[in-house]
Amino acid sequence: MKDFVPKIIDNPLDEGVLLNINVPPNYDGRGVRLTRLARRRYIKCFDKRVDPRGRIYFWMAGEPHNLDEHDQETDAAAINGGYISITPMHLDLTDYSYRKKMAGWLPTK
Repeated sequence: MKDFVPKIIDNPLDEGVLLNINVPPNYDGRGVRLTRLARRRYIKCFDKRVDPRGRIYFWMAGEPHNLDEHDQETDAAAINGGYISITPMHLDLTDYSYRKKMAGWLPTK
């Protein structure tokens, strides 16, 4: 990981790109994997809680179930294997192809 940080400094991330970096507990120096996000579904998802000011909020407290647990390119697989996971991400989650498909669903004026 210490060799990776200077590369980021020398090669700044493109606008809108961020890195999701996960380090497994008790990391033993096994290495780093470039990954994609695992697709997860949570079982018993939300826990209703009250903050110190008396406001209700919901905490995602469920247990994760990886939908692609056999895909070794995911961040979950890397962490489970003892590796540091680095996933480049962007902030725009819009599905542009599906947006085009939906455009025909709207009434025209």
